[in-house]
Amino acid sequence: METRPKKILWVRLDAIGDNVLAASMIPYIYEKYGSARITAVCQQHISELYEASPFVEKVIGIDKMKMYIESKYRNDVVLSLRNENFDVAFETTYSWDKLTDYLIMGSLARERVTFETQGNLPPDIALKKSQAFTKLIRTGGVYESEMDRNRDFLRGLGIDAPNLNATVWMNKADEQFA
Repeated sequence: METRPKKILWVRLDAIGDNVLAASMIPYIYEKYGSARITAVCQQHISELYEASPFVEKVIGIDKMKMYIESKYRNDVVLSLRNENFDVAFETTYSWDKLTDYLIMGSLARERVTFETQGNLPPDIALKKSQAFTKLIRTGGVYESEMDRNRDFLRGLGIDAPNLNATVWMNKADEQFA
């Protein structure tokens, strides 16, 4: 990336466990890109994970099923992303999800980063995707652990992250409750 992005889009529409593992990447991304403003898009029931993060400025929780079945809702979400003028969008999931691609492509982020190959991606879609994303990151492959893939993604961005661990941020109310 030639210039430092000011606004980063982070899209993770997978389950809570994968988000907890992937969240460990965000502090490294934040540090690498000079405190860029990060917007996380996730499923509504996962929003609290990112809302407590000191590195995420904005969280957009979506209803994934509604995104699939209601075109107005889907288009409104994409339009709101487009209006943010993101410099870069990260798709850090290894398993292909067309809704994630739709959001990233629809955001019109100038740079769009994903894995070079994805485990469940049909060849014709892989070709289209490789043309639609501006940076493709290599990974060790299908039998690599989720944390190793996360480390590969960061390495592809020029970030050395030797210690990735499951990450859950808590706000003051959470800490008091615990």
